[in-house]
Amino acid sequence: MKAEERLKYCKYLLQALLPVLNQIHEEQAMEKELEPKIQGVWLKLVHHLPFLNQIHEEQAMGDAETLAIMLS
Repeated sequence: MKAEERLKYCKYLLQALLPVLNQIHEEQAMEKELEPKIQGVWLKLVHHLPFLNQIHEEQAMGDAETLAIMLS
């Protein structure tokens, strides 16, 4: 393959791949921006889990008391 043909082929490949590479780059940039936000929300939820469990237990106890009253 001549140098001129190789250059033409390389330009063709670059033109074909550039839009795909740009798309991948944009998606990765968005992911890098969103991931800390997702992790932050997750950490907040994990931090509040003991509190949410306490509320759930209190509701369950209240439901059991209500059921006992209704059955008596």
